[in-house]
Amino acid sequence: ICSLPEEALVCVFMFLSTKDLRSAALVCRKFARTSSSNMCWKSALLQEPSFSPKNTITLNKSGIVHHYRVKSQVLHNMTHG
Repeated sequence: ICSLPEEALVCVFMFLSTKDLRSAALVCRKFARTSSSNMCWKSALLQEPSFSPKNTITLNKSGIVHHYRVKSQVLHNMTHG
């Protein structure tokens, strides 16, 4: 799977949940770059039954939650104007 072009990985990653997308980002640099795609996060966030861009999320030391919040804001901006 690491030999696939990033465009193909984006298509695969679009089926991942937010939790799985965060995990994929830890595999290697290519996965981290690919998993940061707005298309991946939009798809993952739309799968979350309780997703609301207005949710307040507390930051943690690893920065993963911060990354989630940033992507949540991007999705909010994409869908609301």
